[in-house]
Amino acid sequence: MIIKRVFEAGLVIFCVSLIITACIYYFSVQKVKSLPLEVTVDNALVIVTTAPFRPLVIYPDGRMTGFDPAAGKDVIQIPESKYYFQSEGQVPGPGSYWLGISDPTREFTLKILGENGEYYGFGVYSFRKNRQQTRTFSGRIVAGNQAVYMVVSLPSGDFPWQITQIK
Repeated sequence: MIIKRVFEAGLVIFCVSLIITACIYYFSVQKVKSLPLEVTVDNALVIVTTAPFRPLVIYPDGRMTGFDPAAGKDVIQIPESKYYFQSEGQVPGPGSYWLGISDPTREFTLKILGENGEYYGFGVYSFRKNRQQTRTFSGRIVAGNQAVYMVVSLPSGDFPWQITQIK
C-alpha cells in the first residue's frame, strides 16, 4: 500500500512538472512571438528616373542592372532585380525607367545616364516591412553623360539610405 501511494505521488509530481514545463514553454514562445522583430532596411529599393534619363546600379563586384552605355543595352545581372520602361501612353512618349532590387547590398554605385548639360530628377523608394519611404533628387549632368552617386545603407538614419553625389 505504501509503495502504491509513493508511486501515485511520484506520478502526480511528474505530471505537475510536465504541465509546468509545458506552460513555461508555451508562454516563452508566445512572448517571443509578441516581441517586435528587428527589421532590416534593405528589403527592397526602387529607383525611378524620368525619360530620357536612365539609371544604372553597379555592385562592388561589378554586377549591374539598368542601362549599360558600354554595351548599349539594358542589363540585369543583379539577382532579384528588375529594370523596365513604363510609358505614360502611346510609345514613343514620356515615361519612366524603373529599377528595383530586392535585398540590395549595403553599398553600391548609382549612375544617372543622360546628355551633358541636361537637368534630371529621380526618386528613391525604400521598402521595409510595413514602411515605405521616399526621397527625390535632382541635378545637372555636367561631364561624361552621367551623374554618379554612392549609395550606402544607414539603418539608424531618418532615411535608410545615404545617397551622395560623387561626380
